[in-house]
Amino acid sequence: MRLVLACLLLTASLSAQTFGSLTGDVVAGAAITVRNTATNGVRNATTNEDGVYSIPALVSGLYEVKAEKPGFKSASRANVELQVQQAARVDFNLEIG
Repeated sequence: MRLVLACLLLTASLSAQTFGSLTGDVVAGAAITVRNTATNGVRNATTNEDGVYSIPALVSGLYEVKAEKPGFKSASRANVELQVQQAARVDFNLEIG
């Protein structure tokens, strides 16, 4: 049983090392869409009451990050490169409109 538990913990720690994450500040309640440009895989998040978002466990690669909220113009960033174990920061200043 201990061997199985040790193997599971080792596997989990090794796999966690192959991912990165995206975080940033926008406005509270904004919808964040992150798209891997190589695979077209999409992840979504919503900013918290402080306008902060975090999207963990992303594979390394190039991403497009988009922020949207009703009453504001949407904003996006292309070619956001995410490395292994990197916590990349992408902030947005959404304009009213």
